[in-house]
Amino acid sequence: MRLMRPPSRLSLLYALFLALCLRLPLTIVARRHIPGFITFHHSSKQAFCLLNARRRAAVTESDERDGSRIPQHLVQSLDLAPVIRSLSNHAGTRRGREAILGLIGEEQIAARPPALVPESDMSSKRRRVTNRESQSEIIRETELSIARESLAPIASSAEECRNEYELVEQAMLALQGSNGLTIPPLYGATSSPWDTDTKVDTDHDEWLKLPFKDWTLENVLQAEQIIKTLVAVYEWGNQSDTLTWTPGLSELARTISEVEFRPILDEIQDAVEIATKPSSVKSQPLVYKFQLRIERFPVLTILREKEQMLQDTIEKELKSILRKLKGSSEMLEYEGRMTIYITESQAKAVPGVTRGTTVNGKGCYVEPRSIVKWGDELVAVRNELNAIESDIERGLMDAIFQGASSIDRGIHTVARLDVIFGKGAFGQVLNGSVPKIQYTGRIHVQDFIHPVLLLQRSRSVQEPVPFDLLLSHETGSQALIISGPNGG
Repeated sequence: MRLMRPPSRLSLLYALFLALCLRLPLTIVARRHIPGFITFHHSSKQAFCLLNARRRAAVTESDERDGSRIPQHLVQSLDLAPVIRSLSNHAGTRRGREAILGLIGEEQIAARPPALVPESDMSSKRRRVTNRESQSEIIRETELSIARESLAPIASSAEECRNEYELVEQAMLALQGSNGLTIPPLYGATSSPWDTDTKVDTDHDEWLKLPFKDWTLENVLQAEQIIKTLVAVYEWGNQSDTLTWTPGLSELARTISEVEFRPILDEIQDAVEIATKPSSVKSQPLVYKFQLRIERFPVLTILREKEQMLQDTIEKELKSILRKLKGSSEMLEYEGRMTIYITESQAKAVPGVTRGTTVNGKGCYVEPRSIVKWGDELVAVRNELNAIESDIERGLMDAIFQGASSIDRGIHTVARLDVIFGKGAFGQVLNGSVPKIQYTGRIHVQDFIHPVLLLQRSRSVQEPVPFDLLLSHETGSQALIISGPNGG
């Protein structure tokens, strides 16, 4: 690795934001009295040394404006890509993973995951058009707040660097389980920051970007699970051990608007369930459908029982009629009414109302006169059910809509914690420790090993050889060439 002297006004910025992006076992010390140099001081067994690099090209306009992406020439010259990719594997949220990969320009635009229920199976009431304004203003407000606080921030000062390292140090303490500490409940039951095999591709929050009219019961269920996670993370931040030993992480978790989420959760909790039924498609044995949980709404229970009673009565009567008929005939539902499907020649044998005919005109759907009254009642009950279900769905979605901005910010906070814990876990994998940031004018790393070589150790023929690195104005050393097994 060759150390070169960059312009002084950029050296601190580059080194600090690289350190803050990675939170690896690294210390960056701003060096004010030697222009153009940054001092590193570290006492860990293995450390990642991001030393001075010449400014090869002007920072692109997008880098200056965005402030969350490492200039490409630094990514290449410092071999950051494999390190960042390995770090992203420790993320447990899509937002966190995308933020980390975004540092090297490898973030991806997450597509909306496919719904369990095909679009054609969704009832028309779920596609209702309302007079409510689009939620673009809510999302725009949230995006502005997110822009002011990046998930993987690049430090612009030594103080910011210290603050960020303090959070990572607290995360490492929690990861060790010291003093009864636990990690935040933002991971799955079988997952953790140590799980690097699972690549998260959704936070189940894509619906926040959809127009309100396109929300479905699936999104209500997703919102319920998200809010439960947010409340759990808030409660984790309020635990006495978390408050005592990891105050910075506790403060971050307690920014979640738990007071605002409680009423929403009370409104939507256990309101939606997933029902399954056999599918006619061999490749998909089951069809999933999101529906209101009738036990949660007594009026639906009453109407469903009435619907079932009428349906049973009608089916009993139709079976009785079918037993008296000769030839091919069967009981079918046609346009919401129970009928008997018979041939045209049989129609005279079943007095009633013809509700429809087949395309070729050889068959017809007859509703026997004896069940017409019950059929009318069944249609009325179902219409009432649809109207009430539509009102309930609208109420559930209205409750979520009112808190959409806070939900989005809460997910952002959870992703921020995820990034911090991911960096802490990755640092521990490399046997790293939190660095010290000083103004002593030195770069000091004991037992230095390049992290890329550490990551490739299993495929490497030669074992990396650690060494003590020291650059200081006191010794007059301003450049260093590293070669051999530790030089990559």
